[in-house]
Amino acid sequence: WESPRVAELVKKEKESGAFVIVCVHGGQEYRTLPSARQQAFYRSLADSGADVVFGSHPHVLQPIEQYGKCLIVYSLGNFLFPGMGGMPGAEKSMIVRLGVSRGKIILKETYPARLSGTRVALEKQ
Repeated sequence: WESPRVAELVKKEKESGAFVIVCVHGGQEYRTLPSARQQAFYRSLADSGADVVFGSHPHVLQPIEQYGKCLIVYSLGNFLFPGMGGMPGAEKSMIVRLGVSRGKIILKETYPARLSGTRVALEKQ
C-alpha cells in the first residue's frame, strides 16, 4: 500500500486537471491514531497533488486532518463488516460528505455511524 508509484500516479492525475481522491487500504489494525509511517505516506500523497485521501484497513476510526489543501481521513473505520462486536471501537464508522466546486472542497460534513450485526445506522447527534 505504500508504493512510491502511487504518488507518481497522483501527480500525473493532478497534472491532467483532475480532482484527485485516493483511497488507501493501509494502516495498523485497531490503532485509533495513524502511525508515523502511515501519516508520512498519506501526506506524501497530498504533497503529490491529492485533494482527498481516504484510508481504510485499521477497522477503527482515526483522525481527520486538513493538510495544506488536502483533506486526509486516516481511517473511516468499518462500514459493512459484520462480526466486529468483540473488538473495541470496531463498530464505529463515519460517512464523509463532500461538496466540490471548481476543484475545491466547499462543503465537508461528517455523519457518525454504528454497525450492529449486519446493519449500519447513523448515530444520533
